[in-house]
Amino acid sequence: MSDLMLKIDLDDLFELIKQLSPEQRRLVRQRLDLDWSTRFAQALDAIQADIPPAITDDEAAAAIEQAVREVRTGKQ
Repeated sequence: MSDLMLKIDLDDLFELIKQLSPEQRRLVRQRLDLDWSTRFAQALDAIQADIPPAITDDEAAAAIEQAVREVRTGKQ
């Protein structure tokens, strides 16, 4: 599939989508969901890459508790 870039107003895009058949709208939704899930998985992978592999559940809980205390006291 080529990467064709169109400049179109979002409202115009919604109007075009309304004109699609139910099956075509389902395909659009399926593609958007796939793109979203791929980006979400990439974001999770990036976050998990920053977590030290040897961190224990207790250490994670302590770090969360510390962060909550800092937010509640206005420190960041």
